[in-house]
Amino acid sequence: MHIFTIGAQVLFRHCLQLYLELVDDIIVVGDTGLSDKCITVLHKLDQTPDIALIDIDHCERRAIQLIPTILEHFPNVLIVVLSFQPNKEDILETARLGVSGFLEKSLDPLDMIEAIRRIYSGEIIFPQRLLIDQIRTNDIQNNNSLHADNENNLTKRELEVLQLVAYGLMDKQVAVKLMVSENTIKNHMKNIRKKLGVTNRLQATIAGIQLGYTSAEYI
Repeated sequence: MHIFTIGAQVLFRHCLQLYLELVDDIIVVGDTGLSDKCITVLHKLDQTPDIALIDIDHCERRAIQLIPTILEHFPNVLIVVLSFQPNKEDILETARLGVSGFLEKSLDPLDMIEAIRRIYSGEIIFPQRLLIDQIRTNDIQNNNSLHADNENNLTKRELEVLQLVAYGLMDKQVAVKLMVSENTIKNHMKNIRKKLGVTNRLQATIAGIQLGYTSAEYI
């Protein structure tokens, strides 16, 4: 997999790059700071990265604001956010922006590599409990904890699939649970994302909880 690193801390960025280059299945294709030149640097690469690692520490707002711009220019790049002390607000905001992961810098290096591999294979990895707590807090503060009137016309089966996804199950596990094929679950997820107006399973989970379709009790 090809990885690109972005962040304000040059030392951390370069140390991370040196470590990643020791991993057999990872190729670091470049790195840059949080300037406006980031998109230009990405366009000039010989190889478009599979994953962009974005360190949001020290320049949090600028880093987060860069995410939708990257996704607009490179919609197939998976974005993974790195932070030493993640807070609930940043986790929820980046989840809604469509990033594929949010990892703590304090992770053991081997665990971080494994998490990156899982994200590359299609998983979405977040500190789920912090994320769900913030969703609930926002709903209470905004007085918009929505009720399950199913105005999005999800079918009974789609609601079952969405609930299992909210529990953290991947498509294959959901398929086993419901005794159907994995392709059937993928089709259900495609329909769910379209009906909810979201682009990935994490955003679908967030929407499902906010709309009252699902519970995050077991996350």
